[in-house]
Amino acid sequence: MGALPVTSRETLSCLNETAGEWDLGPPPAAAPDGAPRHVYGDPERAAAWVDAVVAAATADEGWLAARRAAMVEAVRARSRWEEVADEWGVMLRRHHREGNASACGAPVEQVVRRRDPSERGKDEAAREAARGAGEL
Repeated sequence: MGALPVTSRETLSCLNETAGEWDLGPPPAAAPDGAPRHVYGDPERAAAWVDAVVAAATADEGWLAARRAAMVEAVRARSRWEEVADEWGVMLRRHHREGNASACGAPVEQVVRRRDPSERGKDEAAREAARGAGEL
């Protein structure tokens, strides 16, 4: 179905990237000094998030259904698991080559099992080459 996100749009939250344009939460906010404002400890910010939740919960069903359908289609188009896995493989190999720390505490060799180019997905080697050349 697809759950429409209603986040607080915390500046440092990873939800900003995943929810993106589909987020029905309040607009991001900053304090006068430019620091991010957080829901926790900021009653005004918390109230804005509550208002956004209520607005989403009481929105027109037709509008919600159309938005949900568009969101699901857009996310499916950009988030094919094969492409996501290839992207992570490229990133982990690069970190391994550069001597960076391993993922999740496991040696990179255990995380990235397809080290041999012949075992990679059809687009993975090309993507890795493009990333190495600074094209991606």
